[in-house]
Amino acid sequence: MVGAIRSTKSAPIERLSPMPAPTLDRPRARVTSEPPTYARHGQHSYFRDLARFKRGADPDATARLDRHARETRSLDSTDASAGYFTPPAWLVDQYVGLARAARPFADIVTRFDLPRGVDSVYLPKVTGGGTVAIQPTDGSPVSNVDLTDTYITAPVRTIAGLSDASTQLADQIGGPAWDAVVFAELAADHAQKLDVQLYAGTGTSGQVKGIDAVSGTTTVTYADPTPTGAELAPFVAQAAALVAGKRKLGATHYLMHPRRASWLWSEGIAAGVPILKDGPDGRTLNGLPVVEDPNITAVAGAGANEDRVTAVRASDLYLWESSLRTEVFTEILSGTLQVRYRLLSYVGFIGDRQPAAIATVSGTGLALSAATWGP
Repeated sequence: MVGAIRSTKSAPIERLSPMPAPTLDRPRARVTSEPPTYARHGQHSYFRDLARFKRGADPDATARLDRHARETRSLDSTDASAGYFTPPAWLVDQYVGLARAARPFADIVTRFDLPRGVDSVYLPKVTGGGTVAIQPTDGSPVSNVDLTDTYITAPVRTIAGLSDASTQLADQIGGPAWDAVVFAELAADHAQKLDVQLYAGTGTSGQVKGIDAVSGTTTVTYADPTPTGAELAPFVAQAAALVAGKRKLGATHYLMHPRRASWLWSEGIAAGVPILKDGPDGRTLNGLPVVEDPNITAVAGAGANEDRVTAVRASDLYLWESSLRTEVFTEILSGTLQVRYRLLSYVGFIGDRQPAAIATVSGTGLALSAATWGP
């Protein structure tokens, strides 16, 4: 009790000091976190719940998706309104793992999150820079050149994939295992389609403009009916040198088909002098990391049997990606009791920011037998 206490007799008021608060045996507060609604080892299937939500047949599934949507909004800053259609975090982690094998080129370029509501990406480009010079004498004019600029634009494109399954399979196989199967298939296809676009996209008919369509890049020709690895290596080094000379900054990677890397490896063994070297982070050539990408064409040239080797400064290539969206459709295949799963994202790619950052080795010296080295 705090304050004055009055006696029952006519005694003067006695002011007391505050009484100490009683000591109570209260439990201590603990900060805990609940497991996510859809977890790798949980009991609920995200895709099955999404299908049941579409059919309006399971209020519990709707409640779980509501909770998942709230979890997603707190974690996903780039596509926060996606709600039900943003896949669980553990599936996205698995997607990244799959993507490293299926989109090697896309994983080395400079990447940005693509905000919602954007249909084109604009990037300023300096066409003429200011200059400095030695002042000849005190008081004489100094160099006076104004900076000029333009911009590069890339339309945002859509990459999507579908996968169908029977309703019985979706209903009867429960848990995250089914989610992993469905998502892995779509994610791998999505990753490959994106990676191919960064090479061979034409910039028309809904495609991004890949590096093959960029004008102003450098081409090195190696023409030889009986090529050897020792003869090819200087041409590859020349490509990197041309990037450094024209871009004024060095190349960072070599891009080549796995069959080309295997051929160079075998050529080094045959010659007794390694051409490719193994390092802690993978193979290198002339001191640069080698990105082995099966999405590089292996059917170029007159004989449709040539691949290419490209030296790039990867930091000059810009890729914008939205977060992935997953959707389930139950009506379109209802006549055959099937469910359609769809995955999509939006991308924008600027590969022509610095054309001098790309130099490609091509020619008959890069022909290989498909029977021996694969397609």
